[in-house]
Amino acid sequence: MKNLHILNVEDDPSQRGYLTKLLTQSKFSVIDANSGEQALILIDGKKVDLALLDINLGRGMNGIELSKKLRFNPSCCNIPIIAVTAYYNKDYFLHHGFDDFILKPYTYDQLIRTINSHLAKQSNEVDTSYSFEGT
Repeated sequence: MKNLHILNVEDDPSQRGYLTKLLTQSKFSVIDANSGEQALILIDGKKVDLALLDINLGRGMNGIELSKKLRFNPSCCNIPIIAVTAYYNKDYFLHHGFDDFILKPYTYDQLIRTINSHLAKQSNEVDTSYSFEGT
């Protein structure tokens, strides 16, 4: 099984923990960050296959600013970047460089379907072993 790495950037500890739990139960490796600044430090020299970014990250850079920095980072400039947000404005996020968005609150199925869809586009195949095992 291919080991896929997902960057999860969320300032709310309970939201970050919940998303990380879902992703690890689905056999993804997760790089957790509570800010855009921390995310850039944590991914330095690491492989990232997809990024899930909250938009409102509190103090410091927001998710839109982080997405722009990721697009200029040679190690992850071509990865799918997905906004995970309570703000419903798909055109706005697509215009600002995101590949998609997941509206909060989301279901597990919505999350995994969106991730798998973008990973499949990236590799032209989707590993069906990335599925929900139960919480």
